[in-house]
Amino acid sequence: MDILQWLKLDHEAMLRSVEKLGDGNPDDRVVAAKGPIGKLVAELAFDLLGHLKAEEEYLLPELSQRFPGSDLIMDLCSANQSVMRKHVKSLIKASSGQDQEAMEGAVAGLRKAVQQHLEVQETQLMPKLRLHVPTSEREDLGLLMQDMMEDLRGEGLDIAAELKNASVRSKPASGGHARA
Repeated sequence: MDILQWLKLDHEAMLRSVEKLGDGNPDDRVVAAKGPIGKLVAELAFDLLGHLKAEEEYLLPELSQRFPGSDLIMDLCSANQSVMRKHVKSLIKASSGQDQEAMEGAVAGLRKAVQQHLEVQETQLMPKLRLHVPTSEREDLGLLMQDMMEDLRGEGLDIAAELKNASVRSKPASGGHARA
């Protein structure tokens, strides 16, 4: 699967996961309050943090210095990933309490961060990928990302560690071009 397709599909799944928590209207609040909110939050945290981990460990280092302006785009992606982690942490904290207002604020903040992540990647990163990375390499990257996500699903993901160690991985570490 081409990395462009993988990103698009995973981004759509991220949005759907956030939407499961509701959009703040009264009907959604009732559904969220009655439903297994802790399970939804845990699934969402796993999906979002797994996506970010895959991008940070494989995609962003692979793309570093591959095209004009890549450093700026990588910095935007890294900054947005930090914001998303902050909102995931807020959501986890809010979901453990009984404060509906805190929960709504955390969901709204995370939704906005996810939308910004999608906007940056779909308007800045993905067009550059299409222009500067050959199809065969994009397909290799897509397979690599798929494999990593399958491994995470099989092995699990330490959500607390991912949130705690986020600042360590704030920028791509390598300018190398590893192949799948």
